[in-house]
Amino acid sequence: MQSSETRYCLRIETGERKGETIPLREGVATLGRRSDNTFVLSAGSVSGRHAEIKIEDGQVELNDLGSTNGTKVSGRRVDSSALAHGDEIALGSYKLVLLDTSFIEGGHSEEGDGPVPEDDTIQIEEAASATQADLHSLASPLAEADSDGLQRVSADKVRASGSRSRLGLLALGLIAAAAVAVCTWRWRNKQSGVGRAEASVVELDGNLLADGTFEKDRAELDWSGPETAPQVFARERAFAHTGRFGLGVDLAQGEWALARSPIVELSSAVFSRGLELVGSLRTTGSAEGRLGVEFLTGASDGDSTFVWAPAQGAPEVGFMDRGVALVAPPGHRHARIVVAGRGIGEVAIDDVGLFEADRSASLTTHYNEIEFRVLGEAASTATLVRAGRSVFRSLQLGRWDARGLEGSGRAGWSASAGQRGFKVLFDGGPTDLWIVVDENGIDLGGDERSWIATSGSTGYRRHSSQFERAGANSIFLGRGSELVRIGFAAGVSVRGERLGEGVSLSIQLGTNNEMDVQLSFVEERTEASVLVSRADEAERRGRIGAALAAWSELLDRYPIERGQVKRAEAARARLIGAGLDEVAEIRAAFERARFFALPELYRQGRERCRVLSERYGGSEVEVEAERLDRELALALETASSGGAAKESRQLEGVLKALDRQAQPRLTDHVKQALSRRQGVSAEDTATEETGGSSTKKEDGSDG
Repeated sequence: MQSSETRYCLRIETGERKGETIPLREGVATLGRRSDNTFVLSAGSVSGRHAEIKIEDGQVELNDLGSTNGTKVSGRRVDSSALAHGDEIALGSYKLVLLDTSFIEGGHSEEGDGPVPEDDTIQIEEAASATQADLHSLASPLAEADSDGLQRVSADKVRASGSRSRLGLLALGLIAAAAVAVCTWRWRNKQSGVGRAEASVVELDGNLLADGTFEKDRAELDWSGPETAPQVFARERAFAHTGRFGLGVDLAQGEWALARSPIVELSSAVFSRGLELVGSLRTTGSAEGRLGVEFLTGASDGDSTFVWAPAQGAPEVGFMDRGVALVAPPGHRHARIVVAGRGIGEVAIDDVGLFEADRSASLTTHYNEIEFRVLGEAASTATLVRAGRSVFRSLQLGRWDARGLEGSGRAGWSASAGQRGFKVLFDGGPTDLWIVVDENGIDLGGDERSWIATSGSTGYRRHSSQFERAGANSIFLGRGSELVRIGFAAGVSVRGERLGEGVSLSIQLGTNNEMDVQLSFVEERTEASVLVSRADEAERRGRIGAALAAWSELLDRYPIERGQVKRAEAARARLIGAGLDEVAEIRAAFERARFFALPELYRQGRERCRVLSERYGGSEVEVEAERLDRELALALETASSGGAAKESRQLEGVLKALDRQAQPRLTDHVKQALSRRQGVSAEDTATEETGGSSTKKEDGSDG
């Protein structure tokens, strides 16, 4: 039995160090990407300090050190686990196998803990002398072909050769060791996928991708993934469909991964004929996988548009051949194949290719010179094009990109042209829509002149590129002849954010199963002009409420012409501001009346509130004026409880106390009020002397 100092080792199963063994010694060894680890594993999916292996008293324990991508033992994610001979360890996508050398040397197979049966091994019990010629006679009749093609050595034949030499027995031992090694090799290959019969790799002519079979011998895979992804695709034997290697990933709960091929340049013919994407895709468990193409405006990462084939999910049996025709969006001269996976289980691809097609797969609907292009048979991505230029760089039902895999992988749409634009119907129950608007295709203006607006149950609002709005029925983009309205029957939630040279809109569709893309606004412009005339006329007549109503209707229903919209916003602000200023002035007079307890000033305030409410009927100014009138009525009722004579005495006292030069306006108000109250008081006195009565209004004024 060997010492634990040399008993255990790790065999690397992936990457450029595949097949290398690492001896493990008693104590603790750390594994990770950082240089201060005991064993440095250079892989993007491995954390800086990923895990540790602890060996004590012949027992091996593996502990995860809070890694990002987790640690698995034989496919099961663990925080801590005891290890035994043959256990497969996965640190992210980096795989290793624990080997117990004493286990192998002690005569155990890798599939069980018991000794190998006697008819499959050799018991060396006798020693004799032999010549060199004996070696051949031992090696040939004793090695028999078993059903699996392996050479087996019978123990009976060993005993029958008792007169053979020690050298001959040594030869038998070598043969037996070779048999055990082959068994081990076959068992290991079965676990990793190598043991299967390899299907021949067929190189397809015209493939724009240099290596879609993953067979080329290279130190590093030239496919890459975003740093934001919690898992990465790896080139391994277990993911092969044909040949030796394929590309795949094993996903746990909440994980996703995305891989991108090298970038290829597209010829001009692609924009008229399109592309064809092919590949073999396999999923297991509840994992969902998807092949697609990322179109780029340049030869490096930047603004891009993803066009995906429908997602594939379990239950699928083995690899399924996938093919989809695609169309390159305008202005995108480069492309790369992408594969994505989410869920729990494996996603694997092999034999992928991108080819120039002999026919266009564009499903284009025309409205005048504007096209609604569905970019391929998958029908999950579209673009809006005006005269060869993208108005909307992309419209996507589900956003699968470097930021994450969101939304449905199987939704689609269809479009039809109407009198004012396109009617777009959703298929597959999508919950989200992403629209990328390119400033090169539509005039959005800068932040000072931004022309992004929404309208809904709570009115019209203009936005910069960063905004959120709930309950929107319409989204307006652009201005003048380039104006586009996205309309929904039920209110949607919209979030806008800056994205490169444009704006990205994330829309939660709610119950909507269709949308309008309006491009013609002839009727709306006519109605807006009528409302402008109506508002001007109402203001001239002093009917400010009617003018405000006309301007509000223009903003809510017909915010088409930029000049009209700016005028409506300015007019509303000016008129409402003036009305609220009048309310504030009446309230100030009310506070003075409250201080001096002057009922006559309360009456004047109520009259001013009445006039203001009539002028601003239907607006927020009317609401404020009526609220103040109710406060004045209550104060008047309290102050008038002593009768006109009492009020006259109060006014006389206030008049004496006032500085008439410093407060001339208030002095005049008090004098006028006193004159009216004295007249009322004289009438009350005459009535009492004659025993008659005088009829008065509720507010105390003359009847």
